[in-house]
Amino acid sequence: MTKKLLTKKEYAEMIKEKASETVRNNNGFLNWSEIWSKYEEQASFKWGGWYFGKKHLTLDLLDTPEGNYSHKDPFYQIDLEQINSSSKMLDWIFQVNGKVSKMYGLNVCQDLINAFEEIFRPQKNCCSMGINKKFNGSKIAKEYRNLLMNQKLELGERI
Repeated sequence: MTKKLLTKKEYAEMIKEKASETVRNNNGFLNWSEIWSKYEEQASFKWGGWYFGKKHLTLDLLDTPEGNYSHKDPFYQIDLEQINSSSKMLDWIFQVNGKVSKMYGLNVCQDLINAFEEIFRPQKNCCSMGINKKFNGSKIAKEYRNLLMNQKLELGERI
C-alpha cells in the first residue's frame, strides 16, 4: 500500500471521529479551538488535478478529463520557486484560465487558485490590502514542503 497524505476532508473526518470518541467515552471536554487549529494546519498535497511536487517544488497537473499523467511527465507544470510577485501568480491564473475546459477540466483554474491560496497565503504574504509585497516563492514553497513532511511524521501510519 502506498502511503499518502490525507486530504483536508479525510483529516477533518479523522478529527471529528476523535472528538466523537472523547464525548462517547466521557474522557473530558472537547477543545474546539485545538481541533480547529489542527484542521487549519492540515496541508493538502492535491487540489483537483493539481499535485504539489515536493522534490522540485512544483504544481503538476496530472489528472485531466483526457487522462492521468505520471509525475515524470505532468500535463502541465508550474515552478513555484519562480513565483515571486503577485503579477507572476496572476499570469499563471489567467494562462490556465484560457485553456480548453474539455481538455483541462472545468475547475482547473479554480483548483489552481485554491492551491496558490493554500501554499502562498497571498493575502498574508503577497498582496495584503491590495498592496504588492516582496516575497520569495522558493522560501514559501520550501516552508510548505516542510509542513507536509512534518505532517507526514505526525500522522505516521495514518498516511
